[in-house]
Amino acid sequence: MFSTAWIAGFVVALIVIGIAVAVYFIAFKKTSVDLSTPEATVNSYFDAFNNADTDALAACYTTARKPNQAALDAMSGILENLDLKYSNIKLKTSMGSDGKTADVTVEDCTISGAGQSITMSQLMQGQTSSVGFKLIKAGDEWLINEESAPGFNMPGSTPKPTTPIDTTDGSS
Repeated sequence: MFSTAWIAGFVVALIVIGIAVAVYFIAFKKTSVDLSTPEATVNSYFDAFNNADTDALAACYTTARKPNQAALDAMSGILENLDLKYSNIKLKTSMGSDGKTADVTVEDCTISGAGQSITMSQLMQGQTSSVGFKLIKAGDEWLINEESAPGFNMPGSTPKPTTPIDTTDGSS
């Protein structure tokens, strides 16, 4: 019915297609975004940040608060070159009385970069400030609904006084 050459060609074509699909998924693997709960959205945000995946990062925001393409392009370049990762993220969620809003607070996490790690609690040195996200439920998805880049908001925080940096070179 089918010639041997036709069957061999078909098999080779399937192998080539299989390899192409595998290469595509390995080379262009994007972070999956889970928006099913407020915590899942915040975890997806940090996964996207850790993987420099600005498409996944943008998917975590409401349409009205989604960063524009120019901001995403700039952020992509920064994230790809930034040796900074978040892990061991401990979240606390306060649901709104309407069941359609939530505040998710990052109570602690480990921030790693340049061969070093520090926890957020060590970095804050006992201050009560925390990093939080405001989310709303849109259909079946929980989305970040704030403009602050990269999605951080420090409710009730007072900036720690800093010592001015001397930018003079000592000559007058």
